[in-house]
Amino acid sequence: MNKIIISLILSSILLLFAGCNGDKKAKYPQEKIKDIPLIILPSDFLKGNYIGLIQCKTLYEMLSFTAYRRLNEVDNKYNSYEFIESEDFKKNCDLHEDLTIRCEYIEKFKEKSNEIAISQDLSRENFWNQKDLAEFYADKMMEFAMIANAEEESDKERLAKLQISDDLSTCMDYRDYVDGNLAVGIDLENQEQLEEISKKDLNELSLNDQAMMYLLGRGVKQDFKEAVRLFSIMAEEGNEYAQANLGLMYSDGKGVKKDYEKALYWFKKAAEQGNAGATVSLGFLYAKGHGVDKNPEEAMRLYRLSAEQGNWMAQRNLGYLYKDGADVPIDLVKSFMWFLLASSSGDKVSESEIKELRNMINDTQESQGLKMAEKCISSEYLNCGYS
Repeated sequence: MNKIIISLILSSILLLFAGCNGDKKAKYPQEKIKDIPLIILPSDFLKGNYIGLIQCKTLYEMLSFTAYRRLNEVDNKYNSYEFIESEDFKKNCDLHEDLTIRCEYIEKFKEKSNEIAISQDLSRENFWNQKDLAEFYADKMMEFAMIANAEEESDKERLAKLQISDDLSTCMDYRDYVDGNLAVGIDLENQEQLEEISKKDLNELSLNDQAMMYLLGRGVKQDFKEAVRLFSIMAEEGNEYAQANLGLMYSDGKGVKKDYEKALYWFKKAAEQGNAGATVSLGFLYAKGHGVDKNPEEAMRLYRLSAEQGNWMAQRNLGYLYKDGADVPIDLVKSFMWFLLASSSGDKVSESEIKELRNMINDTQESQGLKMAEKCISSEYLNCGYS
């Protein structure tokens, strides 16, 4: 972890918890706290950013809660969840500069997560119970604070290895993200072409590639409407990448009014040509009932079709379906297999899910999932543990 960030975290924690010295009155929840995965760095994956923002918001709230308990020498007036809704929480923000700044970012994280939730049709309840999340960070924050107050070098090394240490560092990236100082990519169907086409003069590029440059603001001023215009020309001519990208523009509402029916139309056109990205996007519309009647069976079929073409997003989606039991029976071994396949393509979100699943399955199940993933790849996705 960046040494400057570690230093800032340590100095802040030590300031908040001066005088703690392993106070025996510090209480941990009696019940086992539900495990929460590491916060994922901001990326072009909006669902991941939404989850990260919710985690960072709650983490900062619990930093304030733990500081309140230490500075006011109280343990039982509130539990972690109740404190967030109390007047004392607001008053606590004015205690000193560090807390004031964090409280400002709590509001920024809240606003940005709400913005993403609306655009992506997401709900916090889809991920964690609010109380569970608050209790997890309250527990980890106290653990962090108690080790931070120790003087031994070994404790400093232990401190750097705690999940909360990494999470606090990641939340610094989310501060840049909500402030507009951290640019994240835009999910495109043919991103592998970006490096090559970025080196060329705009006029030498195809209209589809020109549209990508306008979409990303590479060499030209970012202009979503111009990107839509150029994608539309090529899509009408039958270019599968333009059709897939135009579908994304309509589904995300970039440069054009959000229109799921038009997104559906263009995703179908590209999927008919075998475009794996458009196929998984089409599956998502059927899964959510956007622009078409909700059809979980068709969504599953499309996800599998795309996954069999090696599409990591489809593989990740299948991992979630089998993990959450959304429209299919829960099968953690199959979930593990699909997350393994997605992570093999470099998907960091799936890597995080694998870590969580390893705490939910036994060694035999993990071995079975690994063998299934190997068989799936060796058979070129023809034998992927389907029933």
